[in-house]
Amino acid sequence: MQTIIGDKFGNILGEIHPQFDTFSTILNGIGKTKMTISRNSIDFVPSLLAKGNTIYVTFDDGIPSWGGVLDLPYVWGENNVSINCYEIPYRFKTRTTDKIASFFGLHAGTIFRLVLTREENQSPMGIVIGSIWEGGDPHYPIYHHTSVWDVIDYSIRQMERCDFTFIPYIDGSTIKFRANFYQIAGEDKTYRSKLAEGRNAGSVTDIEERGNIINVHYAVGDGVDWGEDRLVIVTEDLTSIAQYGRRETAMMYSGTSMASMLTMQGRNVIRLNSQPRVIFRCPVTNNEPGTFESYSLGDTIACSLPSYGFDGFYDSVRVIGRDYNPNTGACELALEVQREPEYWIYQEDIPENA
Repeated sequence: MQTIIGDKFGNILGEIHPQFDTFSTILNGIGKTKMTISRNSIDFVPSLLAKGNTIYVTFDDGIPSWGGVLDLPYVWGENNVSINCYEIPYRFKTRTTDKIASFFGLHAGTIFRLVLTREENQSPMGIVIGSIWEGGDPHYPIYHHTSVWDVIDYSIRQMERCDFTFIPYIDGSTIKFRANFYQIAGEDKTYRSKLAEGRNAGSVTDIEERGNIINVHYAVGDGVDWGEDRLVIVTEDLTSIAQYGRRETAMMYSGTSMASMLTMQGRNVIRLNSQPRVIFRCPVTNNEPGTFESYSLGDTIACSLPSYGFDGFYDSVRVIGRDYNPNTGACELALEVQREPEYWIYQEDIPENA
């Protein structure tokens, strides 16, 4: 394992050798770790341990590199100091938009890119714009000194189903972070990587059902008024209604008036929300049929857990989080039972006499 420290702009200052707690990484979130350095260490240097410094850690067993920033709390002991480290999006909690930041008719990915570019230009922190998905509907948000983290974590993700990642890397003598924005992050690796209980996966822990159940959705199209010219497509899941009662939502899809498009949107809302999200944690090892390097956050992999529940679990799961302890090699994944939206190429029916 190697640990490199950079200043607040990412300029590399040197290598240090601390002790670490568990490293966490979270899809669309902010992972963290804690490092401890002895007062007698040659690394116990103010410039290396300054608040706001960047950090880049590489591992030896296929776990992806981890990068972020040093920040409070610092815990000063008699013989050492313990410092909290957060993944780089943590910095956006201390940045705000302009007094008036208006975006008119832009896609969610475009807003993501413009907001981050403005922050990097204002005070560099090593953010490099990577792959940006710029699909979906146009949006019109206005922000007033809004936390940048709230913009990317809440506002933008309310506009569209989307994911973002910040991938750390070394570019010459600088620590940088590539910002990627996806409609759906990750790849389908169900035929290449698998968690198999007794081989590279242990017993499931912390099974959690969460989310807002939606079993009736009104997809509202464009129109000049609320008369017959404004199309509304209703999608429902009768099984979910019988289980949980009627739970409705509605959304207006700006720029959309085609029945097929509204139908697709409605079906996906129901597909993703008619049942609770099922999330669980599972200890894993660096063994076949799925080694650490064979999957990343966002990827979908096969999963076989005979002791799960009453009848076992044999399905695909999405990797949404990871806790890794470099001292023991122990690794635990946060996994979500997979439900993907479906997209198709649509075309309105053309009348025979057209």
